[in-house]
Amino acid sequence: MLLGCIVAMSVIYCEPQLLAVFAHGLARMLGVFSWLLMALAFQPTLRSYRRSPLWGFALPCICLFYLCATVASALQYHSGRGGGWKNRVYSENPAA
Repeated sequence: MLLGCIVAMSVIYCEPQLLAVFAHGLARMLGVFSWLLMALAFQPTLRSYRRSPLWGFALPCICLFYLCATVASALQYHSGRGGGWKNRVYSENPAA
């Protein structure tokens, strides 16, 4: 599941940016168009939090950070150190 998450997030959020910067012709235009649509779709959230609309263009970088945090969390979980956040440790069983 983790590998699927990594691939999906990379394709959805990072691929348009890479195409917009490194591709040529139709692929570049589709990358730019996708990146613009992504930034536009994020505008209601930015307005709600009173942030600059320009943050919409940073969404691929924000996703990359979130992706790294997801992988780090999975590695901690599999090493037996999962369930911790902000120096607080939570049990795996919420009823306990």
